[in-house]
Amino acid sequence: MKKSFLLIFLVLFSLNFFCLDPVGYSVFYDLSSNLKPTQQELTEILNFPESSFIKIHLSRLFLGEKDEFLISGKDEEYSVKGPFDGEIWLPSVSSDTVSITLKRNSSSNPFFVVDEIGLGLPQNSGRVESICENDDRKNPVCYDAVMQRAGDPVGRMLFQSGAGWYLCTGSIISPNSHFLTNNHCIEDQVSANTLEVWWRYQSSTCEGTTGTKEYVSTGAQFITTNKNLDFTLLQLTDPKPVQSYGYIPLDNRLPIQGERIWIPQHGGGSIKKFSVESDMDQGGYAVVDDDNLEGWIANSDFGYYADTEGGSSGSPVLDLQNKIIGIHHFGLPSGYTCGTYMNQAVKISLIYPLIADYIGEPIPPHIISITKAADPFRLIIQGENFKNGISVFIGSSTTPWQNVSYKGDTKIVLKKGKSLKSMFPKGEAVQIKLVNPDGGTAYTTYSR
Repeated sequence: MKKSFLLIFLVLFSLNFFCLDPVGYSVFYDLSSNLKPTQQELTEILNFPESSFIKIHLSRLFLGEKDEFLISGKDEEYSVKGPFDGEIWLPSVSSDTVSITLKRNSSSNPFFVVDEIGLGLPQNSGRVESICENDDRKNPVCYDAVMQRAGDPVGRMLFQSGAGWYLCTGSIISPNSHFLTNNHCIEDQVSANTLEVWWRYQSSTCEGTTGTKEYVSTGAQFITTNKNLDFTLLQLTDPKPVQSYGYIPLDNRLPIQGERIWIPQHGGGSIKKFSVESDMDQGGYAVVDDDNLEGWIANSDFGYYADTEGGSSGSPVLDLQNKIIGIHHFGLPSGYTCGTYMNQAVKISLIYPLIADYIGEPIPPHIISITKAADPFRLIIQGENFKNGISVFIGSSTTPWQNVSYKGDTKIVLKKGKSLKSMFPKGEAVQIKLVNPDGGTAYTTYSR
């Protein structure tokens, strides 16, 4: 067993023009462990004084049938159960000390390799310059059950970009687990791999200032992004959030000057708040104060005085039918006051045509694993909801791969030896798209 520690985040910085403040940094960490033949369990304790969270990346975790890997902190515990073979970002633990345990419950030889750890800064609070006058935001439980349920598909995001860790907000927008946020939050697959979303992280009382999270999902497949419209569409790899919390439909229309809006959000990475009221608007409720503003491009945005703060980026802006009409992305410029400038969202009517093809209604196939077989080269894709006649698209090809063997609703095999192998240059991650006959679509990548 060997350990080494190298700080790679020496200077804190803000992420691009939007000034997302880092809440953590990454370190290289070398820890590998194999159970001895006589051992059934092995535990390591990792301590990083004053860290607000610890998030571990395993470059390799191998678990046989019934083996288990656990990570735990003061009040949290997460586990990965075998069989499993691959890399994984574990859920973060809100502590400066964690225990990792490898349990053998089979005849296999389980092991893990830690290569990187994300560490939370001692304090992480959101920037408050986008709060106009008083902070009018309230806890979800202050509102009726319909509004509470409408806010359930909105989650708190933690993700890595470069050497830093950042907070944003995003929401599920389709029954196929599509997840919408800002481009200035996540702009590529590298960051999507690190994504962690807390679900129903909120207070149980109207006046509460702390809360608990109900579920944590990790990882997402990058689908598409657009910097000018500041959006990124992902597909969560975990199906449980959409099954438990549903999704918020998009309303493909222009915002109307003066119409009421509200914003569910995780400003500063804190518990979920609803921005419904506004002491800057006549009538006391948040409304569309300007239906046509310049964002990154002309006439892309609309504006409002509904309160937000750092970490609210990516929050959905909803109308009174609880449909999304915009994605929040601009706060007030530093040093400016409410009245001169306002918060802004990108119009969903501009985003919708660019993502409509991705968010069809059919339940998509669910990809669990891809393994290769040799002589001749084949790829075995296992999962759920594979339908007879499923099409497979490799890379940027618009023509489906012709040599697909359907083995049932949990398995398909891609064939054609050298021709198939040539589609996957060594060391390059190549996109694979699965499309069921009813249009249900799933994305993944494979690297050989």
